[in-house]
Amino acid sequence: MYKHYRAEFVAISEFYCARARAKKAFLAGRKSVKHTSGGGGAWIDMLAQVSDMELWGGVRRQERDEWKCFLNEAAEFVRQPRKPLQQDVVLNVIRGDVGGDDVTEMLSLRSKVIVFVSSTFTDTMAERNTLMKDVYPYLRSLCRILGLDFAPVDMRWGVKEEVTDQHGTLDVCLREVVRCTRESAGPAFLCLLGDKYGYRPLPPVIDQSEFEKLLSALGDLNEDTTTLTSYYRLDTNAVPPVYVLKPVEKGQKDWWDTSNSMQAQLRRVAAETLPAEQAKTYFVSVTETEVEHGLLRNENVSRQVVVVERHLEGVETEKHINRKLIDVSGSQEVDTEAQRYLSDLKKVKVIDVVSDEAVIQVDYARDDLDQCSEYVRRMCDRVCERLARSILDTYRASLHVEDDPGLREVLQHRTTLVDKCRGFVGRSDLLDRVAVYVNDYATTTKTARRPLVLHGQSGCGKTALVAMATRASRDAHTDAVVVVRFLGTTSSSGSARAMLRSVCDQISRAYKRDTTNIPTSYKDLVPFFHSCLAYATPAQPLLVFLDSLDQLSNDDFGRNLKWLRPGDQLPANVRLVASTLPGECLRVLEAFMPSDCLVEVHPLSQQDGPAALDSMLAEHARTLTSTQRDIVLEAFRRCPLPLYLRLAVDVARRWASYDVISMTSLPADMRGLVTTLFERLERHYGTVLVRHALGYITAAKNGLSVTELEDILSCDDDVLEEVFTYWLPPLRRIPPLLWIRIRNDLGPYLVERGTDGVSAYGWYHRQFWEAAEQRFLDQSPGGADDVAGYFRQRACAAIADYFDGRWCTRLRNSSDIPTTCGRGWRTVRRPRSRYLLAGDRRSGNRKLNRRKLSEMPQSLIGARDWRRFERVVGSLEFIERKFEADQGYECIGEFIAAARQSGSSVIKAFSKFIGANISHLVREPAGIYQLASQQVKDSTVRKLFDACAKDELPAQIITDLYPVNIEDPCEMTLQGHTTGIRCCRYSPTGNLIASTAEDASLRLWDAYTGAEVVTVSGLPGPTYPALADPYHGERPCCFSGSGRMIATGSEDGWIQVWDVNGAQQTTVSSPVAQKDGTVKFWDVTSDFRLIASVRIGDKATCCDYSPDGAVLAVSVFATKGLTFVAAKSDHGVLTSVGSLSALCCGYSPTGHQVATGGSNSTVTIYDAPSGERAFNLTGHMGWVWCVQFTSDGAHLLSCSSDRSLKMWDVDRRTCLISLGGHLHRVSSVSICPVAGQTFVTSSLDCSLKVWNMAAVASGRVPPRGGLHYTIVEVSPCGNYLATSQGWSCNCRMEHAQTRQAMGMSSGHGGCINQAAFTGQDDTFVTLDHGHSGQYDTEAIYRAQVKVSSLERGIETTLIVRAPGTIGCNPRYIVVGTAYGSVHAFTTQDFTEVCKWMWNDGGSTMTSEDDTSIGHVACSPTGDHVAVLYDHVCKAWVIGSSDGGVGGTFVSEIRHDDDGDAKLKVCLYSPDGRHLVTASYSGLMHVWNVQDTYSLHHVITGNVSMIRDMAFSPTGSYLATVAVEMTLRVWDVGDGYSPKAVYYSPVNKLGFLTENELVVGEATGNRHYLQFSQ
Repeated sequence: MYKHYRAEFVAISEFYCARARAKKAFLAGRKSVKHTSGGGGAWIDMLAQVSDMELWGGVRRQERDEWKCFLNEAAEFVRQPRKPLQQDVVLNVIRGDVGGDDVTEMLSLRSKVIVFVSSTFTDTMAERNTLMKDVYPYLRSLCRILGLDFAPVDMRWGVKEEVTDQHGTLDVCLREVVRCTRESAGPAFLCLLGDKYGYRPLPPVIDQSEFEKLLSALGDLNEDTTTLTSYYRLDTNAVPPVYVLKPVEKGQKDWWDTSNSMQAQLRRVAAETLPAEQAKTYFVSVTETEVEHGLLRNENVSRQVVVVERHLEGVETEKHINRKLIDVSGSQEVDTEAQRYLSDLKKVKVIDVVSDEAVIQVDYARDDLDQCSEYVRRMCDRVCERLARSILDTYRASLHVEDDPGLREVLQHRTTLVDKCRGFVGRSDLLDRVAVYVNDYATTTKTARRPLVLHGQSGCGKTALVAMATRASRDAHTDAVVVVRFLGTTSSSGSARAMLRSVCDQISRAYKRDTTNIPTSYKDLVPFFHSCLAYATPAQPLLVFLDSLDQLSNDDFGRNLKWLRPGDQLPANVRLVASTLPGECLRVLEAFMPSDCLVEVHPLSQQDGPAALDSMLAEHARTLTSTQRDIVLEAFRRCPLPLYLRLAVDVARRWASYDVISMTSLPADMRGLVTTLFERLERHYGTVLVRHALGYITAAKNGLSVTELEDILSCDDDVLEEVFTYWLPPLRRIPPLLWIRIRNDLGPYLVERGTDGVSAYGWYHRQFWEAAEQRFLDQSPGGADDVAGYFRQRACAAIADYFDGRWCTRLRNSSDIPTTCGRGWRTVRRPRSRYLLAGDRRSGNRKLNRRKLSEMPQSLIGARDWRRFERVVGSLEFIERKFEADQGYECIGEFIAAARQSGSSVIKAFSKFIGANISHLVREPAGIYQLASQQVKDSTVRKLFDACAKDELPAQIITDLYPVNIEDPCEMTLQGHTTGIRCCRYSPTGNLIASTAEDASLRLWDAYTGAEVVTVSGLPGPTYPALADPYHGERPCCFSGSGRMIATGSEDGWIQVWDVNGAQQTTVSSPVAQKDGTVKFWDVTSDFRLIASVRIGDKATCCDYSPDGAVLAVSVFATKGLTFVAAKSDHGVLTSVGSLSALCCGYSPTGHQVATGGSNSTVTIYDAPSGERAFNLTGHMGWVWCVQFTSDGAHLLSCSSDRSLKMWDVDRRTCLISLGGHLHRVSSVSICPVAGQTFVTSSLDCSLKVWNMAAVASGRVPPRGGLHYTIVEVSPCGNYLATSQGWSCNCRMEHAQTRQAMGMSSGHGGCINQAAFTGQDDTFVTLDHGHSGQYDTEAIYRAQVKVSSLERGIETTLIVRAPGTIGCNPRYIVVGTAYGSVHAFTTQDFTEVCKWMWNDGGSTMTSEDDTSIGHVACSPTGDHVAVLYDHVCKAWVIGSSDGGVGGTFVSEIRHDDDGDAKLKVCLYSPDGRHLVTASYSGLMHVWNVQDTYSLHHVITGNVSMIRDMAFSPTGSYLATVAVEMTLRVWDVGDGYSPKAVYYSPVNKLGFLTENELVVGEATGNRHYLQFSQ
């Protein structure tokens, strides 16, 4: 009866052969398959032809009008508001629940629809092929709109013969059914039931007691059981023991007859001997078993299941009967028993469980080709409609909820924790150590309030220990907030910045704090993280567990652990447990922390081995024989690591009790076991498939998702050639089953991690990644043409092809894969186009393709495809999106790496462009277009901008009407310090830049990417002197010779030594160098021992060793400007030379010359041996603060208060170039010691700039127009322009249009501070500083206010004591003073008409001396005056309401949302309706004057102090200038919305016309800018 049953793969092969024959005959015009509109042929032939037909004329379903309704419905629905999650469950999870709450129904956290397709194979081939070609792509498009992945699981393709021979097909299928029903966010099980019940295999395993009962029953019937006992072998390693069916031997020809005989015997006695439910196992088909698991046992059957019941009319008749379509017996008659089971399945079991609307009944009534194809079309339409509706209904009911990436992150680590706790044994001593630490969270002992660190070698079980300790701590402290992160297992835990942001979000939510203010930048996240720790309370302590610190990427130098601040105490009620490998992280922790806070995790003890082995085996319901057990334990003795034991168990659990295992079966080390695992996979699943699949995952930067991997493998000709040697599916597509089996076999060693919005495969442990990299990417698999590393470049190229969408429109190579079937591809499913941005590119309703942004650059670098790197990565939009995705520093790192490896001038140009503007791009990525427009004409970047369409631009472009076409040699701008930077230094290796500033901080920067990697705050005392004592040390920081240490000094005598991770090594408090006129020598190798103290008589400002270290040159701010001190012998003063006060000094590389700079704005060169002055270098217009020779001694760099850096030709004694770019004094310069290709400058404008030495030396740099602009004022009618620069005591007047000079103000005793026009176009008021650049606190009392009228020839001085600020309108000139008074003068005769004190209205200040008015502004249309002081702005009306001489107080306004930021400037609009106030933070408020100064609008966008602002003549636009080197234009009529931005070191600005501006830069250059209205 069962003689003719065969494995499904044999039937499929025969089916294709029949189909190929029928198709060939049909195409040749022969009538072997006869059909007409009224006649018919055999169903088998017609279905074979329909399977190959294009039933809809090649038009994709998503393009057909009648099917766009579902797509439109999905698009409409995603725009609707989302439902909230169940908040009580969410809060419990956020607070650290590790198992108490059921979160499986939080379907919003699922992102894929996985549908298992169940049917017999041969009779539903036409339907399944048509579904694959037409329906599944449509459903994939539908899911994509909803933000989901769609993946059908069709098990018929790719089942290798070896799997069938090992009887493993059913087990693989059932595991997939369970996975789909568990993980699918929507329909999960599509069942196609035809007229065939299907293959009913022998049970691959039978319980021992059951099998022996059957054998006994057969014995009672006197039947021969020899065959059964020879094919079924007892495996006592299974728990409980089972009999296992032997694999089919290769080439065994009698297998099917033998299997049928055994099956007949078992069925005969099973029905009589076993209970009905047990006996069923011997009779049911594979399909019914799938239905039982996916449908009958499915609790979500109404939501997850769709059933198709199809009947072919007359299939049981002689004309149509075929065992591929219906079950037949050996006599070619219908198998009535199988048909009875099928009928019971259809009409009883399915109907009892599934609702009528979920069952699609289809009858194929007419047996002709046209009608048959119509039947298939209708069936596919109904299936598509049902699945689409199910997806939409599920999405509407459960998935359209608030997107909560923070919750998703917590749940991913929660899942990891649960997984790692399984099988944990032993380690009670370490768990007790953690418990004691955690239980003492309320301690007030400072030494006990440190993190606890677990460290040990790779594979020793730290992760499992952290997981178990987390769970135990949560159980012991149920009220605590528990935060756990297994670092590197998700995209949000792979870098310090992402991890801190995620943890801050969780802590803030757990304690119900605001999460909107969590910073995005790394430097801001560090202090915020520590402020979040302080949320803990005694009633709700905070327990933080961070596993694998070493797994953090080194982005932002995360592995230096500055973010952890390990040297600081934790807040009260906080405990933090971390783990790490030996190495970089542990060295940092050892430097900061006492030894009792560092706990070593040793390998498992031999005593723990047996228990651990038993526990791991029990997870798989396995055990071992005593001999096998000894083999595993002996291997464990050689390598006593938990990870090794788990790998060994993974090998041993596959051993049957009857297998003979040698003592050498298990490799002696971890790498060997991992290699064994890989070798087994290659044997079982194919060398090419395994190597390429795992190679792609390893080569990808952040792993690959299942869809990405399948797409890439489907474009791999070598893989397809290996996989489809005998059969081809209807699509060029790798069968999902192939990868599913490999993934399942890898088990926990390949994990899915959330990365860039997808779930991507990655290696569980570093050991696997290293082994995979060596084996799959670098190691040659053999062959004459293979070379080491052969696949790395190819894998990277394939990944780049995928994310570039290279094969989304055409088949790779446009060729078929050669197969022994002799058939080519019928249909190609191409990977979908990889968009960079979904949605409106300039609206909030959009989504970045973070996967492409992350993977594409790294893949192209690995592929060494530089042309495509230039085209794809080197596009303005790609760079914009990269920064928008918070991958800016990663972006410049990729460009630098590509430039170094490729030598491409185009990539180098982009690297320089991004580096020079990185601070701007980090803040506002869309600014890249404006920045590109400002590049030199015909440059690489400018050409890209010129090619952009106008609708691609995010805002108006501001155009320089008279641009300078010389490229800026600046390669990078670094911003992070909050106040002026006093010193910068390159490390000896050139990889770091150190800087110290007035904000009492030391910062270290990555010299290549510009990322701020270390911040040390709170340095003792000021790092610079007070204004009255300005002669600060020029080198308050320096690197040690090795580059591993940094010394910082402060004005009050503190010397501190730090390592490059920011760990403090030494502190010395002593009056050094500057204060007491001594130079001290210290031995840093012996606890900073003082060697000698040499008195030099006056304040030392700088020192430098001669190249041989024998002499120390010291610059002195005294009558003798340079002193030489013996550095090696008696440490005495050798000589003092010079006659001018020196601020800095530096030796030439040869030691023959010493350069000094000082208060005379001159660089002086001395002959070092004699000390005689050689010559002066003149040209600076301000004090010289730093000098340094280049490495060859031919050139000298000097920086000055005049905002410039100059390069001098020492031999010719001439200035080669004067370099601008900083807004304020250039305080320091340092040349990179590695080849001297770059140098860095620091400035009091809070920035550092890295410059290209060769470009500067060439002289091709933008010109400087003199000293920095301090005044740019346009007269009210736009006819005149007043300007002043540097420390000039005059204010120039010129015609605004012709630029003809009109004259200047005169008589000022100091440089010009402010200027303003009155209502008369030619009359302007000027205020000076009272000094011309000298440091003098009394200068304010010498300041003067002068009024000049060039046409009337008037010049007068207003008598005001200590004037500090001025404002004008057509009627009045208002002056604010340093002692809190406000004076109003008329513009007619300049007499004082009104005076009042700050304290006369509103809030008062403590004393007159404290109330220095910061700024005043006059309303152009009335008598209103706004006066700023500190954090307050007061509005007054000129004239007293009681007839007195004071002002009338109107209102007092503050920036309540601006923290401690003081107000800087204020300005009335031309119509007098609005007052704009701006603070040092950059925040601006607009006040409604007519409504008693009520708040009208808040303007955000600037992040630093506003230097100047101006309204356009009609008041339609407001322009502002900020310290971050931006000029912004705001559209007043559109609610002060941002209109345009210009990036430049602008100091002052004014409107010439409604859309034309004149600006004066810190470089001394003037620019005329224009934007479209």
